[in-house]
Amino acid sequence: MRVLCAATIVFLLVTGIGLAEGPKNVVAFQPLGLAWGLANVEYERAFAPKASFAVRADVMYLSWTIEAETESQDASLTGFGGGSSLRFYPLASAPKRAYAGFDIDLVHVTGTNEVTDETGSATFFTVGGVIGWKWLIADAFAVALDIGTMYFAGSLDVGDEDAGLAGLRPKADLYIGLAF
Repeated sequence: MRVLCAATIVFLLVTGIGLAEGPKNVVAFQPLGLAWGLANVEYERAFAPKASFAVRADVMYLSWTIEAETESQDASLTGFGGGSSLRFYPLASAPKRAYAGFDIDLVHVTGTNEVTDETGSATFFTVGGVIGWKWLIADAFAVALDIGTMYFAGSLDVGDEDAGLAGLRPKADLYIGLAF
């Protein structure tokens, strides 16, 4: 019984349950991703004064023409994915100011060469950590900037060829949205 009481007290102290104030929700998107054909939206909810949980969805579409000496080739890339984050805010009530968190994502991308009808696809699982800062302007608008490192693992399939891929990659995000 003492262990349960001690664990409950530690949990309440770490998460700060009962001390929350201000907005508890943020809906945001990545404006820079739109330049690369990536639409990303994220919903974050503070479940405790010093902690939040976020879910996100990604959709991607890119189309381009490859100019060769004899002919040009049209190619396209489509993709979708989603993920979640667990974030801890040590300096203020979630979801504002400095945070550190864990991210996990699953992404699937398909590419097509329109001339050769060659297609390929890739599916990746990523997990990693980030540190960042979120500004809440007038408790209504949110701007967040974070950096981190992600480990990715997945498979790449092109025609009859399959390859496994894994490694580390950097991560940097800029989110703009509404807080409520």
